[in-house]
Amino acid sequence: MRNLISLLLIMLVLASCSDNEFIYYEYKGVTVTRQDGNGESYFYYGRCDDNENPCPEDYIKAEYYGFDGVMHAYLVFQEDKRVKLVRVADNYEKKGKDSSLYLFDYRAGYKLSTWLDSIEGNYDNVAQVYYARDVEKTTNAENFSRVNASYPIQN
Repeated sequence: MRNLISLLLIMLVLASCSDNEFIYYEYKGVTVTRQDGNGESYFYYGRCDDNENPCPEDYIKAEYYGFDGVMHAYLVFQEDKRVKLVRVADNYEKKGKDSSLYLFDYRAGYKLSTWLDSIEGNYDNVAQVYYARDVEKTTNAENFSRVNASYPIQN
């Protein structure tokens, strides 16, 4: 019975991360595109897709393979139209030199905790990004994020 419950839980998590789907995060005219697939997420500055708007060569890649892999970060839309991706869990890598979307890592855990405490209940220009979309949606709604997230329609 325990194995069946574990299997169902794993299937539920995997189902929440469909392959090659685009999510768009928009705030005050700035868009970040997220493309998910097979334990990886790519974040691009601007709106892109596989069809008419190809994604740029500059991106941030998140890798979250294996049983304990979890993609967890925050997008912070800044007044200067740049977007900071604050890393929380797993591996991230910046490709390219465009600084419109950049990776930020609190070196000390207590600084990340202090920042998270300071925005709790008032995300405003911040959106949590998480490998499990239902958790992401709930957390952003509960903390009054004003970032508009557009998710693919699930069948």
